[in-house]
Amino acid sequence: MTRLSRRHLTLGLFASAAVAAAGGIGLALGPSERAVIVGAGPAGAGAALALRAAHPGLRVALLERDPTRLARETGDAAGAAFGPPQTAATLARLKAQGIEVMLDDVTDVDWTAGRLSLFSGRDAAFDRLYLAPGTTARAEAIAGLDAEARYAMPA
Repeated sequence: MTRLSRRHLTLGLFASAAVAAAGGIGLALGPSERAVIVGAGPAGAGAALALRAAHPGLRVALLERDPTRLARETGDAAGAAFGPPQTAATLARLKAQGIEVMLDDVTDVDWTAGRLSLFSGRDAAFDRLYLAPGTTARAEAIAGLDAEARYAMPA
């Protein structure tokens, strides 16, 4: 099986953006096909809803590893500024649209067989795979940058 590296993911995202900017290619989806979207953040949930709206007969599955992602309240504006991006799509809205929501993590992608290996040991088949993993800032220590140095540094 081919391993998916960050470099391949980034190149794939750039290629997808270029294809979308050029007007797309023949993306006809049959009603028996299954589309799997990895990531239920704003981009993934929006993609799932857009696919369902454009292709009502398409089987759409949304795969998310964080069980609280779709259950978070959006009312706390001050707290939301420091958390991950919120999506307007709730679990109830996605399920009402007929979108299957799976809570699991992808461990491997077999592109030729069209299968995802999941952390739980299950597999998920796909005809189309959409990657919307999102990003999260990670605080990293910088050698020599302590509290005194940060205070002395101009903003």
